[in-house]
Amino acid sequence: MLDPVLPAAHGKHMRGVAGCRAVVHLAWRQNHEGLRDLSLPMLAEIKRELSMALGVLHPEKGVALRATFIVDPQGIIRFVSANVTCSPFSCRL
Repeated sequence: MLDPVLPAAHGKHMRGVAGCRAVVHLAWRQNHEGLRDLSLPMLAEIKRELSMALGVLHPEKGVALRATFIVDPQGIIRFVSANVTCSPFSCRL
């Protein structure tokens, strides 16, 4: 079960995960106006273990596809939406 980090609407919790180091996340927040006041925690997933476990790691490029997961309070994934290709910013196909 995920530990509560950020209460959102209806008692839900949200997290952002990216395959970048924490220092990159800090730079995004400092240099992009739309991210400066973001209250969503941004988690660094540099080993890509979570991406691999969730099946969203691109098999050839080694980058995570953009995906959204809805997980219930018991830790069960109830909904997944994932792109089938990399974004232009994360890899070149």
